[in-house]
Amino acid sequence: IIDTRREPTEGFMRRKRTEGCNVVAAINTAPWSPWEPPWNHKFARLPHLAIAGGEVLSHVRKPGPMLVIWNDNTAIITNDLAEADFARVAIAHPGFSIIMRGGTVPARRPGKVSLAPRTAYGISADGRYLYALVVDGRQNDWSLGADMVDLAEMLKDAGASDAMNMDGGGSTTLVTLGRDGK
Repeated sequence: IIDTRREPTEGFMRRKRTEGCNVVAAINTAPWSPWEPPWNHKFARLPHLAIAGGEVLSHVRKPGPMLVIWNDNTAIITNDLAEADFARVAIAHPGFSIIMRGGTVPARRPGKVSLAPRTAYGISADGRYLYALVVDGRQNDWSLGADMVDLAEMLKDAGASDAMNMDGGGSTTLVTLGRDGK
């Protein structure tokens, strides 16, 4: 298990810009632990396999949902990745749950709907397009949030065939900066 340094979304984006990456948007999406008070842990542990730039960040071999972007810039959403395929991976990013497969949106379950701020990724059927969705929430007269069916429907409407729920709730963060850094 490899611990990764926790960093605010805006700080990550600004750091990457000083390293020469032309980042204009960043989204906090990865589930992590420990998830306990005092909430200010310096390091976090990712729950599943995570790879970035060819470097394995977390090698927890517990199967779990992840977005995989291959070196050829195509993508899949999967529950597991064979170690033999690691060399072909540009990014493997863990998530919480797969919410849509093959364009099929799950039926809404009867009972209370859990609306909250949410973040999700979707990919097109051919794996060429990545959709990132951030839904604000918990704000009366603005947005109460979304549930998993809402996320799947929005991503399907955008063109996604498969979709995955990412970290949400109070962790939902989308930060943008113009090319001038403002």
